[in-house]
Amino acid sequence: MLRFGSVVLGVLAVFLLAVSGRVQIQPSVPLGSSVQTEGQLTGPATERNDIAAKYSRLPLGFERNQGQSDSRVQFLSRGHGYTLFLTGDEAVLELGRTHGVRSTAPSVLKSDRSAAGLVRMRLVAATPGLRATGVEELPGKSNYFLGNDPSKWHSSVANYARVKYQSVYPGIDLVYYGSQGQLEYDFVLAPGADPAAIHLELEGAEQQPLRIDSTGALVADTSAGEVRFHKPVIFQASDYVGQRTIVDGHYKITQTNEVGFEISSYDRSRELIIDPVLTYASFLGGTNADAHDSVSVAFDSAGNAYVASGTTSTDFPVTAGDYQSTYGGGPAICDQGTTFCGDAFVTKINAAGTAILYSTYLGGNDSDYAYGLAVDSSGNAYVAGLTKSTNFPVTAGAFQPTFGGTPAVCDDYVCGDAFVTKLNSTGSALIYSSYLGGSGNEHPEGLAIDSHGNAYVAGDTGSTDFPTTPGAFQTQLKGNNTCTGRSGAPAQCHNAFLTKINATGTQKIYSTYLGGTAGDGAGGVAVDGLGRASVVGGACSSDFPVTAGAFQPAASGGCDIFVTTFNATGTRLLYSTYFGGSGYEASYSMAADAAGNIYLSGFTYSNDFPVTAGAAQTVIGGNADALLAKFNPQLTRLRFVGLLHLSWRRSIRNRRRYRCRLSGQRVRFRPDLFGQLPGSKSPSGSQDRSL
Repeated sequence: MLRFGSVVLGVLAVFLLAVSGRVQIQPSVPLGSSVQTEGQLTGPATERNDIAAKYSRLPLGFERNQGQSDSRVQFLSRGHGYTLFLTGDEAVLELGRTHGVRSTAPSVLKSDRSAAGLVRMRLVAATPGLRATGVEELPGKSNYFLGNDPSKWHSSVANYARVKYQSVYPGIDLVYYGSQGQLEYDFVLAPGADPAAIHLELEGAEQQPLRIDSTGALVADTSAGEVRFHKPVIFQASDYVGQRTIVDGHYKITQTNEVGFEISSYDRSRELIIDPVLTYASFLGGTNADAHDSVSVAFDSAGNAYVASGTTSTDFPVTAGDYQSTYGGGPAICDQGTTFCGDAFVTKINAAGTAILYSTYLGGNDSDYAYGLAVDSSGNAYVAGLTKSTNFPVTAGAFQPTFGGTPAVCDDYVCGDAFVTKLNSTGSALIYSSYLGGSGNEHPEGLAIDSHGNAYVAGDTGSTDFPTTPGAFQTQLKGNNTCTGRSGAPAQCHNAFLTKINATGTQKIYSTYLGGTAGDGAGGVAVDGLGRASVVGGACSSDFPVTAGAFQPAASGGCDIFVTTFNATGTRLLYSTYFGGSGYEASYSMAADAAGNIYLSGFTYSNDFPVTAGAAQTVIGGNADALLAKFNPQLTRLRFVGLLHLSWRRSIRNRRRYRCRLSGQRVRFRPDLFGQLPGSKSPSGSQDRSL
């Protein structure tokens, strides 16, 4: 799994860079036979342009409405910066919804014709009772499993590359199509048809008069942005194959603010095509906070990419074979602090980067976010994340079918339960889905799978009743109330947790706390071929459990990294050590090689952080530096460790021949877990990344 924390990179960044040749992808050493690979991101400026270009060329898919939307909607599509609802005589564009507000078709179709972020294009005096037809059916199907109410589920919904309205005016058809970067619609005029019959009524939220700019584009202003219908391309087919004859023409605006076309003379014995193009200024991924905190990416053995994160956009591209395709959260008032309110999403893209194979929102009626992602040898996707939704979709027989709870006032920096979900290889069904948590707050970070399909979830919890198993290494929360909440008031200090789940999601094989009294949390997890799980994270507790002979048996001050390996049953520690200097350290990702060596990435604020001789950088280069370290399997000796004066590290995966690649992550403090850093300076920006 690979993580990125920039909204600009968006959902498809890593994979599309790989397709463009700017990411070096190598097969990973299977961690318990799971199939995961990583990429190396280089050169941010040029690559972002390539990302946007490749993303914009992905085709739009038009879903037939089979009950998943308002009954007035015949087809719907989500593109780059908009959602399109096609009714009988009207196309409704929903643009850039506000943060945390749910989007539904009824809300955009209701009588309030000046709702913010909407543009309506109505065919004036069109043929009554128009029905749309899907053209060029796409191979995948959409499946809707919204929340935990089966009556709202819909499956095998067809997707099409084009939608056609026949005879909207005498002899004139209307066809919608496009790509993620733009929406197009063609008026197709049969020989002898009159283009003067076409009249469009456009209404935007600002209710300002339409205008035609100097390029000939039709411009509509909305509160969510400027919508531009570029100067239409008007043409007729030529006698020569592949060629066409351009006909001069342009928009005209009538005194009643309706839109028509002024067209020069042309051959009326031939078919005429009027082709406007719509664009809407927005950013990659969606109109709101797609990939707000991090983006997790994994690859399967065929080279397909899997992306998981969170979104508050209403326009995230949900296409063929999805599990849930309606934005379900977040709440009207977001209480998740500076982090996130919205839905989780999972997307699969083919190896060529030319098509989205499935894409889904995953969540309920409150805040949901995906942090961990893994893919097995069958192409099943495992996702771990955070949910505050009491109706998050769970499956029959799930090991925890109900929400564990959360404090009445959310004073942690993230609030809710963990969730663990396994999607089948086509994304069309949940193999299992379950909550994981107690009455406090959980924050899952790491996810790994073994060769038997067991899932290992690591994170932190403040619940005194977190679901542990009998005989587990630590069955009680040891954190005290000396940590600091978002309000500045004293808060429950968290402990790390590690939970192993069987392949069917019906049972916790083991589940344990891990930590001391002052606040600890796990960030990454890996499992070897013998089923022994290792976790890394941050420990602020001076009484964090370590083992005899550990590389660093005592805390050095501030908060240190910890590295811990459990036995296969989760009942005892095989090896455990602190790792840090006198300042502040944490690690969020790790890997293990075939020999059992442990690799981890993280960050440090310590001038005296232990580094090995000959490392590329042995002295801290700024306020906080990234780090990369390798331990022997017994955690008694460092193979190497070095600093990187870039930014905080977030993700790492081991390579064949023991080569490593790193991925970047945005800076994110966890005062609820670790407390504030006395006298520390902030890094250079809230979204600093490293290579």
